[in-house]
Amino acid sequence: MGDDLTNLLASVSFPIIMVDRGLRIRRFTPAAQAVLKVIPDDVGRLITDLRRDVDLPDLEALLREVIATGTLQERDLQDEQGHWYEMQAGPYKTADNRIDGAVVTLFDIDEITRLNAVQKRIATTLQENFIHALPTVAGLELGMVAQAANQPELVGGDFSDVFMADATHVVLLIGDVAGKGVRAAGHTETVRSVVRTLASIDPSPTFILGKTNELLLRYDPDEPHVTAFLAVLDPHTGHLSYASAGHPTPVHVGPFSARLLDVVYGPPLGTFVRPYANAQVVLTVEDYLVLYTDGVTEARRGDELFGEQRLLEAVCVLRDRSAQEVADGVRDAAAAFAGRLRDDLQVVVLRLS
Repeated sequence: MGDDLTNLLASVSFPIIMVDRGLRIRRFTPAAQAVLKVIPDDVGRLITDLRRDVDLPDLEALLREVIATGTLQERDLQDEQGHWYEMQAGPYKTADNRIDGAVVTLFDIDEITRLNAVQKRIATTLQENFIHALPTVAGLELGMVAQAANQPELVGGDFSDVFMADATHVVLLIGDVAGKGVRAAGHTETVRSVVRTLASIDPSPTFILGKTNELLLRYDPDEPHVTAFLAVLDPHTGHLSYASAGHPTPVHVGPFSARLLDVVYGPPLGTFVRPYANAQVVLTVEDYLVLYTDGVTEARRGDELFGEQRLLEAVCVLRDRSAQEVADGVRDAAAAFAGRLRDDLQVVVLRLS
């Protein structure tokens, strides 16, 4: 059995070190010699005494946690040459299922890490260049915030747009392309360009969303689906007509309360053909409308989501602020709740002035 184990370890191409409960080295693979600078004479020595090219200052605490709890721990780290590895530390279990140490494994993730970094730079550049300046409209105050996720691989397809369809109608669009990365970020501009074109023909939410859906299904059937909320506002009368393609419901903030708009959901764009339902509301002076992507309500702390109720409470606290301050405040409230944003988010706020 000892020979079998020795030959098995020798055939493994990635670094593995086994340690006992006292963190003393039991066995290791040949690959560990190159990366972790371990030699046969190190058997019986503390793993924390090794001179490693890979820097992991909390190695001792991490291994003791693995042994104490039996949980798998993971870290991404670099060696002195800048090469990326994923380290996994798991419990070493005996035949009777007792935890008698830990097993440290390094996986080479350098190529995929660098590829993700390139993808993030491209996607972020696309997103930044697709953010259009908010228009200046008499009687209307606008605010907008776009926040990228803290996790590089999660750069996604959140987008928004505010523009004049004609002399009297302002179009507000917010959406989210399914998926992440360059493809999702690039698809946002396709949707936005189609919406702008259709709005110049007929500034009706149901017409714009319906035709956009048809065009995506006809010409881009393999592209990811898109949730979207589209509203058309006459700032002189406060009349707002709107429709939803499966997107999170905006918040209407009035003088004394905040509520979610009454929405009849239609299918996400690019999924299947079904008519969209138009709804209407009249905004009065000082009313706010808060549009957002699911990165706000799905900001997560453990298993708990920020959710719609916390969003309503946040905008109530912010209602006396400017539109831009409300947008920033919603972003800050979601980020403070989660501690770390794991998804992109966008917030667009309008107020009749």
